[in-house]
Amino acid sequence: MLLLGDVLCEMLQHEHQDVVVHAAKTVSVIGDAVQKLEQTDQAPPLTHCVQMWEKLITPLSNVLQSNENSPAKAVACDCIANIGEKSFKELPRRFQLLCCALLVGSCSDEEASVRAAAVRALAMAVMFKTLREDIHFVSDCGENILRALAEPTLVVRAKAAWALGNLSDALVLNLHEPDADEVDDDLLVRLLEVSIHCAVDNDKVKQSATRALGNLLRLIKSDNLHRNPQLKTLCEVAIGKLLDCACKVANMKVRWNACYALGNAMKNENLFTCFNGWQSEVFSNLCKLTKECKNLKVRINAAVALRAPRSRISYAANFAPIWRGVMAAMENAVNVDDFTEYKHKDNLVEQLCVTLAHLCCQLTPSDLTDILDHLVFHYDCAKAVFTQVFQRLPPENASCLRILQAAKYVTVDLVASNDAQSQSLSLLQDIFIFDF
Repeated sequence: MLLLGDVLCEMLQHEHQDVVVHAAKTVSVIGDAVQKLEQTDQAPPLTHCVQMWEKLITPLSNVLQSNENSPAKAVACDCIANIGEKSFKELPRRFQLLCCALLVGSCSDEEASVRAAAVRALAMAVMFKTLREDIHFVSDCGENILRALAEPTLVVRAKAAWALGNLSDALVLNLHEPDADEVDDDLLVRLLEVSIHCAVDNDKVKQSATRALGNLLRLIKSDNLHRNPQLKTLCEVAIGKLLDCACKVANMKVRWNACYALGNAMKNENLFTCFNGWQSEVFSNLCKLTKECKNLKVRINAAVALRAPRSRISYAANFAPIWRGVMAAMENAVNVDDFTEYKHKDNLVEQLCVTLAHLCCQLTPSDLTDILDHLVFHYDCAKAVFTQVFQRLPPENASCLRILQAAKYVTVDLVASNDAQSQSLSLLQDIFIFDF
């Protein structure tokens, strides 16, 4: 690592600009590779990595501050993004500040390719724990992303939309950090507004905008809604845009991202308690997608989204229709005959089982009467599918554990109070007695 640092440091200062470009590309590739090695037991010594970056940051800063060689400047942004969280955390503070300043400055470069690379690199850096908990850096990152999303150049908007998704990921991660400051309401409103606008842009922008919308909806708290009444309207519009992207767009990546985003948003209980009217449409459309969409990855994400609400009260009167929809989707999934989608069939069936297991754990005695007809109609299929999935999964698998939780709930915890409920509960219990 140290020898590589010496050689590349020299090459980044070479008189021929092509050599500088390729040297920067090599630095970027090495940075990316080191981060992948850090996920294994073959990581190079962290001190060596930090020393290498200390040597390289100064020549990289010279490249970024030069008035020529835009290709090298764009790659230099990638280099900084690929320093990686572990090495970045150990760098001296002056180098950390220099890296942030270089990226923020490069967001205003004359060349679109450099601006696009810089905003992408900022969004990679904001995922570093040391930076995402710095509310000033997060705000700077947000402002630069907003500015980039207003550009006419598609390549910049596409990278900025991806960056918006990353920034919103970082904000969601901060929810679990008690010491992290919240982003101010004004920036939150503007991020939500621009995400809504991006949801009707080019598909390359749209697929990242849906991710951002799901994350931003996850952030909304009752305090935000009280301080900013306009947020309620924005949230309703945002949910509508996600539904449009999930149900009406031709691009399948946009559709499955939108389904994932809807599930992400529904993890926020404030959306259920602070305003109503959207739940029925969202649940019914997700059920329809799990049954009818030709693309199985869309079906999978729709099925996962249906189990996002954590409490029975969030499902309200939609519980029985969702139950009916998931059981019908399970029957359809077993009969998938499109060979091009066959590789996703097992995952779809597994996710539908986990979703039904989640719904089982939310059952109340009164629900047992409402689901009886659907249980009778789909009993044979559900019994066969649950047995097959349970036999296929290893015991420590998370899906297997969720199914076992449901089995315990319906056999031990749930109690019927009349004949119809007893019939329904008996069918459920029999589904979870697996034939080996």
